[in-house]
Amino acid sequence: MEAERARRFSLPLSLILIDIDHFKLVNDTYGHDTGDEVLKQLANIVQENIRKLDVFARWGGEEFLLLCPSTDLDNIQILADKLRLAVDNSTFPKVNHLTISIGVSTFEKSDSFSELFKRADQGLYYAKKQGRNQVYTIECQNCDERA
Repeated sequence: MEAERARRFSLPLSLILIDIDHFKLVNDTYGHDTGDEVLKQLANIVQENIRKLDVFARWGGEEFLLLCPSTDLDNIQILADKLRLAVDNSTFPKVNHLTISIGVSTFEKSDSFSELFKRADQGLYYAKKQGRNQVYTIECQNCDERA
């Protein structure tokens, strides 16, 4: 629906994918109860830093999706880095310190939601490949990149 609204009214729309770095190690070291607490705290950190109109959801495992209507490339990159820093500067029970990797993409008029998602997912892959605790943006179908 947001993609159709963005297309119809020529509004910006951006997507963030978040992955908790080395989350399997958290579960393996501290147990799933601690892992669940980490997921809840991360969700709270994100919720405290986004707008009410943004759509935030757990995508699966330790991945989260954040859809940001009326948010252009510059502003989504600012938000993504703000979220990354908020997590990096937080203390988590038992675990103490965690980081996240983030993939970012913005909607193009000819996009399907699937294409928007694939670019954000590719950005997330690159952020992790480049050493984690990073934001990586894939801007277009031709994969122009901005770190």
